[in-house]
Amino acid sequence: MQFKDTAQRTLVCKTLFDIIGLGDALWGQAGPQENLEKWLRAYGGSLSSSQTALFDVALGIWNDYGQMPFCELLKRFEEEHLKAVGSLMIALAAGPESIDKWITVWSEPAYATA
Repeated sequence: MQFKDTAQRTLVCKTLFDIIGLGDALWGQAGPQENLEKWLRAYGGSLSSSQTALFDVALGIWNDYGQMPFCELLKRFEEEHLKAVGSLMIALAAGPESIDKWITVWSEPAYATA
């Protein structure tokens, strides 16, 4: 992954959390909020399979850890979430400027849920 800096990586993760409606509650300017693990234990089961997968992608980007096989991407994501992750993968391959463009597109209110 070719992030220009930690701030860009943080913003990508925040955008992914925003898409599932959890960005303000669980992700801050410096990364995961302190209540992330507590929230996940208490409410994580209420997420759809697709939301959980997007959550996992964001944390994988944040801490370089993940165990989701590619076939799981195809099975678990709803259409819009798959588009978000697919376009992010293309942006990551293209570099920091493309990542900035991805953030601009996917941080639009049309993609964020409340």
